[in-house]
Amino acid sequence: MCPGVMISEQRAGFLLPLTLTLLSSCSNNNGSGGAAGSGGSVSSSGAAGTGGAVGASGAPGSGGAVAGAGGAMSTGGAGSGGAVGSAGATVDAFDAARDTAPGGSTDGSADSAADSTVSGNFTAALVLAGIVAHESPSDQVNTLPHINTMTRAMDVNVYQVATGVFAYTSSMAIDDDGSDPDPDPDHQGQTTWQDSSGAQLGAHHVPYYVLGDDCWDNEGGANHSPCPHFFYTEHDIVGLQFALIFYETKVIGAVFGDTQTANNQTTSDNDARELGEASVEAASLLGIPSSGTTGGVDSGVTVVIFSGPSWVVKGTNEGTGAVGSATASLNVNAQALVQKALNQLGTSFGL
Repeated sequence: MCPGVMISEQRAGFLLPLTLTLLSSCSNNNGSGGAAGSGGSVSSSGAAGTGGAVGASGAPGSGGAVAGAGGAMSTGGAGSGGAVGSAGATVDAFDAARDTAPGGSTDGSADSAADSTVSGNFTAALVLAGIVAHESPSDQVNTLPHINTMTRAMDVNVYQVATGVFAYTSSMAIDDDGSDPDPDPDHQGQTTWQDSSGAQLGAHHVPYYVLGDDCWDNEGGANHSPCPHFFYTEHDIVGLQFALIFYETKVIGAVFGDTQTANNQTTSDNDARELGEASVEAASLLGIPSSGTTGGVDSGVTVVIFSGPSWVVKGTNEGTGAVGSATASLNVNAQALVQKALNQLGTSFGL
């Protein structure tokens, strides 16, 4: 399991225990100064990088994450001397209950609800609490409810929780479409969006989420504008748009990879109002059963989409290039943006 540290959060007048883990193809390998994937090395001094650059000896891997001082995730890159592991690294969202103080020392104190940052970074639990606080009627974008993909209940809404940032909480049905083979009889070889090389996305390699392919309310010839339901093109969202996905104790980075498109599949009604589906890899990273026929969960998954061109992720299905480049894997590049996204929201919420 990926390690996490229990803290308490104040939500709606109740004190709730929360544990969240920043996850990147978790491999259960913890180093003395950070965390490394099965193929990665650990930086012994490894201060967390701030600009997303790989350290002098750091080599990117196919599914790796970031190693940094004390196990904290750096902002998009490996710490000096660190390396990204080929199978990924688990990074404790709460820095193993230790805060890195200026100069690289650790104060050893347990993180608490009043302790908003670790090594200058906002923790995932506090950011999720801020997201929940902004899921209010005044922040709701859609005027008609969306459908939970798994339960079919019409009880999912989308909220603008910060400028250009949209969140919803629903199920996770499993999308196994794309270039990776899958035993699902309804498997299709295509995805709506392609990677930076033009290849169809691989559901077993790329953590991607699914949105409706059109404004459902206009399918009969109407011309609603704005759409009564959340329609991505109206909100500066395009293919490979970055999102955070939270589930129980974990948070990952993902990209917009596929849409609900009308066809004769039996595993979904393929209704553009549906929200609550993501790829096999997204489910696997979050610890959700990932079979396209028997997997998924009915509730508790929060997707937070960051709109605009600066949040469009580059990369390929299995790239090995430098982190952040178009030749790196989409998985690596998405995970490298997680802490940056948490920090942006934490600052926006005034945490």
